[in-house]
Amino acid sequence: MGFGRIAQATLARLIPFGFRDALYASRPSSEPNPSRDEALAKELGLNSLQRVSFDRVASESDVVFVLTPGGSGTKHLINEDFLRRMKKTSVLVNTCRGTVVDSDALAKALREGWIWGAGLDVVAGEPNVLADHPLVKESRYLIHAFFSLLVLLLILKNIRCVMLPHIGSATFETRVEMAKLAVKNALAVISGETMPASVDLIVL
Repeated sequence: MGFGRIAQATLARLIPFGFRDALYASRPSSEPNPSRDEALAKELGLNSLQRVSFDRVASESDVVFVLTPGGSGTKHLINEDFLRRMKKTSVLVNTCRGTVVDSDALAKALREGWIWGAGLDVVAGEPNVLADHPLVKESRYLIHAFFSLLVLLLILKNIRCVMLPHIGSATFETRVEMAKLAVKNALAVISGETMPASVDLIVL
């Protein structure tokens, strides 16, 4: 869901895990880019890469990665209707913003077996995710993955939903590289040069 810079980078990282066919849905206002898709599919060695409707992403995907911006325009984009269209063997992964997924609907989907499982690095209401959060209450399916990966892997076969406290980027190597970029940006500004990792913002 979504196919911007981060989604494309995520797709590239999925190739070693055997992903060979990809569907994506973008906001209706964005222009299709078939030449980019063709070039990217060739570069990554994909069998197919298609822009399709939200409904097709839901009904045909084995794994749905939610990689859209947050905000009012995408709030509860993944709702009960979307989840009911997914395969019973499919997995939902959300690493963008918690508000994009309706937590109540996802808890119901896990409880009633509409989908096989979910992996979440973000949830609505974070960082104030307490015992009354709808996903936390689904204790039969939920594990807070604050402990070692080894323990997690040993019991993963019995888990239907894995939640991380928004720490998907918290590897030592990633944080070192983030710090380096920040320093290089600061030095570039002081020297009057172009920042190596800038983001162009449009102010309305």
